[in-house]
Amino acid sequence: MYCLRNAFVIEGPVPPELFFDRGEVVTFFRNLLELEKYKMLIAILGPFKFGKTSILFKLRSIASSYNKVIPLLLRLNIVSKPFTFIVKKLAEKIEGIDVEEVLRCEEPYYMFEKINIMLEKEDKWLLLLIDEFQDLPEAIKSEGFFINRQDKFIFEFIRGIVEEFRIGLGVSGSVIGPLMDALDVWHGRFIQFKLREFPREDSISMLRKLFDLSGMHADDSVLEYIAVSMNDHPFHMQLFGYYLVDQRNINDDTLEIARRKVQKILIDYYGRKLLEVNSIDPNATQILARMLQPISIAKLSDDEIDLVLKLERLGYVFRDNNEYRIYDKMFGRYITNVLSNRPKEKYIPEYTSEYIVAKKLAYE
Repeated sequence: MYCLRNAFVIEGPVPPELFFDRGEVVTFFRNLLELEKYKMLIAILGPFKFGKTSILFKLRSIASSYNKVIPLLLRLNIVSKPFTFIVKKLAEKIEGIDVEEVLRCEEPYYMFEKINIMLEKEDKWLLLLIDEFQDLPEAIKSEGFFINRQDKFIFEFIRGIVEEFRIGLGVSGSVIGPLMDALDVWHGRFIQFKLREFPREDSISMLRKLFDLSGMHADDSVLEYIAVSMNDHPFHMQLFGYYLVDQRNINDDTLEIARRKVQKILIDYYGRKLLEVNSIDPNATQILARMLQPISIAKLSDDEIDLVLKLERLGYVFRDNNEYRIYDKMFGRYITNVLSNRPKEKYIPEYTSEYIVAKKLAYE
């Protein structure tokens, strides 16, 4: 029996062929490759479910079409021996690498020196794309290297081999504080991309394409409703679309069913996040709600700055020049809803007159 596809992805990274938006990252990356600037340092920062791993998959896919680049994606939640992984994967790409000989090197520097000799011989560059980069020292220690060394030393070692050999680096991480500590070893040399919600036109484009791939037509008003009600959050739009396609029909009833399913998930998720925020400081929720609009550092008191720095390390806010902003506007909207004592079932507007009001406010 033929089964229609649900093109909305809610489990695991989005495959490259279904990847949307993040044009700033992709364009910057392509330009580096076109200019043969392979010794790159790129960092992707953002909270959970903003598409960091999906971006690394996309970058690997792009780099694979360039003859001089060998892109390797290390997902540290599933790769337990990073050095072994690198050597074995390179041996699949370059003839002449003796895996056992390279891995016998007790000094990791000589391991990468041998790799670099082969890269130079083939006129190739290794591009390491490392997901959850902040966890790299623990993985390297568990592999048996640098066991008695501090994490900072291990990041300095990685910096050293990237500087000396034919290696570029693209990293991401969802634990913002430790990731920022890791990047500090490079003294500001990383080009950082801080992920946020999609631009509205990209949200509409993504939704239309995924509904089409799922064999369903959605009117422009429906597409805009999903984008507005999900605040252009990439994963939450995927979630709404998934539950809608799952019903194989789009009407007022199925929209409400999908809305309720998504709302239950988000209320549970953000409820736990709110408990974490309240445990940091009683004023944390108020300041997060204020950051739905950018707040100048000059307008923050010393106590508020200390609090904001804590929230930044936990991935709730980020600094953009001299202003602080909330990472996840959906969470900010949830906090506003809670602070105003509105019913939780009103967190996401229904596809009714209430939505028309929310849409008007969003555009304003």
